[in-house]
Amino acid sequence: MANQAKLQSFCTAPIYQFGILIPRNHKHAMELDQLHGNDLWRESELTELDSINEYSTFQDVGKGTTPTGYKKIRYHIVYAVKNDLRHKARLVADVNLTETPLTSVYSSVVSLRGLRLCLF
Repeated sequence: MANQAKLQSFCTAPIYQFGILIPRNHKHAMELDQLHGNDLWRESELTELDSINEYSTFQDVGKGTTPTGYKKIRYHIVYAVKNDLRHKARLVADVNLTETPLTSVYSSVVSLRGLRLCLF
């Protein structure tokens, strides 16, 4: 029960960055904008969505259709405040629902000991 209480408080506790309350979702972000009388979170969301549209990241195939070979994944927006107090919003996909390609699993790193052995 103690672990459940910790988990519950972690998920619901307010998060602050540089003294600014960070929203948990879009609805909370709009509530904070209305509370403070500005639209900084809304502008950060629109900036992120405009940049995604500018790079033609996604292709609209219609509602309710999924092309063969593709899988639907969930997404959400992550909010943050930079050290110059800019409000940032990033659209993030839940990549843990996709299968990892075998070619991208291995990352070779050369140790210093191995490099010395090769040079010797």
